[in-house]
Amino acid sequence: MLKKISLVFISMFVLVRAGLTVDYPGDLGTIVVTATKSEELLREIPVTAIVITGEEIEKSQAKNMNEILENIPGVSLSGGDADGRNPVINLRGFYDYNSSYVLVLVDGMSINSPDTGKPYIDSIPLNNIERIEVIKGGHSAVWGSYAMGGVINIITKQGKETAAAANLSIGEWGTKNTDISGQALLPGNIAFSISANSKISDGWRQYSGYDIQTMGGSLSKRNDALGYKSRLSFGYYEDDYKSPGYLSEKQWRDGQLHMGDATYWCAGGRQNNEYAKFMIEQKLPLNLSARLDLNYFRKGYTFYYRSSGGTADINDVYVFTGGIEFGGKILKNSFTLGFNVDKGNVDSRNYAADADNEEIDKDVLKKHMDTDISKFALYLQDMWNITDRMNLNIGARYDKLKHDITDRVAVKEYHPDVSAVSPNLGLLFKVTSKLNVFGSVSQAFRLPTESQFCKNSDLNPEKALNYEIGAKFFLDRISCELSGYQMNVIDKITYEETSPAVWEYRNVGEVKNRGIELASKISINKELSIALSGDIMQTEILKEPKYPDRVGKNLTQSPLWKTSLGLHYESETGFGAGADLRKVGSWYMDDKNTEKYSGYFVTDLNFAWKRDKLGYFLKVDNIFDEKYCRKAYISGTSKLYYPSLPRTFSAGINVKF
Repeated sequence: MLKKISLVFISMFVLVRAGLTVDYPGDLGTIVVTATKSEELLREIPVTAIVITGEEIEKSQAKNMNEILENIPGVSLSGGDADGRNPVINLRGFYDYNSSYVLVLVDGMSINSPDTGKPYIDSIPLNNIERIEVIKGGHSAVWGSYAMGGVINIITKQGKETAAAANLSIGEWGTKNTDISGQALLPGNIAFSISANSKISDGWRQYSGYDIQTMGGSLSKRNDALGYKSRLSFGYYEDDYKSPGYLSEKQWRDGQLHMGDATYWCAGGRQNNEYAKFMIEQKLPLNLSARLDLNYFRKGYTFYYRSSGGTADINDVYVFTGGIEFGGKILKNSFTLGFNVDKGNVDSRNYAADADNEEIDKDVLKKHMDTDISKFALYLQDMWNITDRMNLNIGARYDKLKHDITDRVAVKEYHPDVSAVSPNLGLLFKVTSKLNVFGSVSQAFRLPTESQFCKNSDLNPEKALNYEIGAKFFLDRISCELSGYQMNVIDKITYEETSPAVWEYRNVGEVKNRGIELASKISINKELSIALSGDIMQTEILKEPKYPDRVGKNLTQSPLWKTSLGLHYESETGFGAGADLRKVGSWYMDDKNTEKYSGYFVTDLNFAWKRDKLGYFLKVDNIFDEKYCRKAYISGTSKLYYPSLPRTFSAGINVKF
């Protein structure tokens, strides 16, 4: 390890002497909308937030969302896919296999599926992203359920000019990545944007191939004379993949990292998602405005399982959402008042199947759950500039959720009905023209998902009280944000064996998450910048009636610390280079905290050259060929490992028209 670190710092010295730089997400002068639902300067809101621009994504040569998010303090990524596709997002210690403690939005529309709470974050083509806003901490007062760990809002591109671009890259193991995008300005103040992406690979490990197709775009129109603007955005995602499973401790120790498990319980599957969002906003007198949102989300998937003699799940999910918002500025207040109504359905069937040959016997129906979902939300947010040096953010939200569940095999019905109230209060004080300090307290919640209600219709929402303090420091070429937080969670939903071979979800747990985060950026000159970030985190179980010996222990699969260093350089001649160094600390593999995974150190490099409208790039991930996992845990008495990619090369060409 010492030799690797020495080589890295020597490389950094050489690169910096040559002018190497990196762009880091989060200029404190950036305007964000996710934190309060109104446009505010990042430096002037009492929350911890990071912004990643589309330009930074393009320069990074990122292949998936995993590579974009992994350097953000407070974020750790897990999952069984070696290349990091559709990762499990752990934000401030909230780990869940479905990432259901993180709300993911596309243009303000939730893409967390109501059956499991899982957001399919790789369903948006990277070349269709204008920017990503990551707001950390409990934000249910603004956005409702799932926003306990934080919110990730992916804001897609709008047409700004008439142009087109194409990107083709190839890598090892038959990996091909193709991007095509275009935009146009049409008569009548109409703007059009379209993007498509194809990712195909045989996979590094056995049984790990995939074929992913995504598409997204928008059509927008504005009329300044009449004071309105409207936009239709849409997207489609399709994924056909295999599951390689985990490695045993012996396979991991012997370096058999590429091996797959032909008996792994999940053989693979197919999935397709689609969404559409329509928005129209009208200016009103007295500096006010009204906005109508109409959203549609659908998910369909077929998963094949080798367990229970061979079965297959076929799920169809859809959600329609309508909402109206009023907002504007009155005196020194910027406010948003609105409501949402959701209507949806989850139709989940389980059949006997031959998982390896993907053959389903629809004459043998084992389970069939049909669920109608209704949700209503009312919210108010206000940002009050009390004085020139003090901003107060205050708000509240009420959510009500009802499920009408029909078990069509057992011929039973359940009608769980839950609600939650979420207030928030934040204060920011401008100590000097270069230093702001802030503090906040908020109530957050996570509603039970449809799949959890199907196993226990008496569940209540998980609730959390979030405290946070921080400071934001900014000069012309330096920005720095330091924050500390603590979140106490009650009524945590746990999955327990309530009687022999009978497992059930129950509200019994209490957990405390706390930590410190740092994000900083130094712009040396127009060509060179350096970014340094890190976090320290602790999760502590406060209550666990079924397993009292776990009280005082940490949650599993949540790294105790992380630090990253980034560099990026782009000269006026068109040459650019970047380096990302990332050290992820250890995490506990078992509930009793008797075993730790040691963590990992990874360095990625990328080089690019562009001239006029033609560009070339080379990317080397994990340049020191670190043997590591993003996911490793103990099941029973067995240590299980999901290896990540070894040193990997990819190269490509991009053309702009």
